[in-house]
Amino acid sequence: MNLRYINVPTSFFTLGLWKILYQNQVQIQNFMKVFAGPRSELIITGNNALLEVKGRLVLRKDISINIKDGSLIIGEQVFFNRGCSLNCHYKIEIGEGCIFGENVLLYDHDHNFKEEGLFQSQGFSKKEIIIEDNVWIGSGTIILKGTYIGKNSVVGAGSLVKGHILPNTIFYNKRENFLKPMINNHDNNISE
Repeated sequence: MNLRYINVPTSFFTLGLWKILYQNQVQIQNFMKVFAGPRSELIITGNNALLEVKGRLVLRKDISINIKDGSLIIGEQVFFNRGCSLNCHYKIEIGEGCIFGENVLLYDHDHNFKEEGLFQSQGFSKKEIIIEDNVWIGSGTIILKGTYIGKNSVVGAGSLVKGHILPNTIFYNKRENFLKPMINNHDNNISE
């Protein structure tokens, strides 16, 4: 038995609820092509917030979409694996045929920071995220504001991405393992 079909009634209920709650702020071209897994959540705040889904979209379970006065535009044939989080205060645009591994995080904003005052009241700095067509984002990747990822690119698992990735590129963060033996002078003083 295909588990996808077990969750279809839940998916329709979730999508219907999103449409009722947010009305014109949710634009889905074909509800029959969108699958929202268990515990997928959509939070929209602000009059200018928009979620636009242009075609087939699969959201596995535990997906969080938070749009605050921004626009999230998702192209045709896009897949988000478990635990992804999309946080949009300005603009995130995802092209056709993109796939996202588990626990991918997208943030098109950062908190402003001043040494004095409450952090919560200092606002945000915002820049768009553009992910072109046919991009594969590996599990555990974090994509920050001001990022452009060109078409036909792959981002390696666990990467931190900010900036410009050209089309047809494999991107990953170089990591090195550092092993340093611990010298413990207390070992010589242990009595048996």
